[in-house]
Amino acid sequence: MSAKRLLKPHRASGAGLDIDLSLDDPRTLIREIEAGIPVPVVEQLATLLDIALPELAEGVIISERTLARRKAEGRLHLDESDRVARMALLFSAAVRLYDGDVARAAVWFHSGHRALGGKSPFEYAATEPGAQEVRDLIGRIEHGVFA
Repeated sequence: MSAKRLLKPHRASGAGLDIDLSLDDPRTLIREIEAGIPVPVVEQLATLLDIALPELAEGVIISERTLARRKAEGRLHLDESDRVARMALLFSAAVRLYDGDVARAAVWFHSGHRALGGKSPFEYAATEPGAQEVRDLIGRIEHGVFA
């Protein structure tokens, strides 16, 4: 079995989140991060998030020049891969929150929320503490606690 496989969260509900990362298998995902996430996976995530690749790169703190170098190399470095995987995991959680509706999840992911100081989950997820706040917000919404 390949280390990389296609993920479709909520298979039973027909979700359409297709990305070549093992978001549902932490051990495999760690290996993928350590090996360096391939640039085409970053492009897949940008498409799912309905944003341009440079905007995603900025959101995960990768400069345009660095992104151009990584495109030539074909893979991100460990720290960059970790930030991209964090964004992908959060977006996957948002897609689950919206029962597999990728488009609605993308709108939510880019909208400002009072619980995040008016920032969007995408903006807030640039740091691990911010990502944890987004995870917590998703958890509260899933349990009907709106703050």
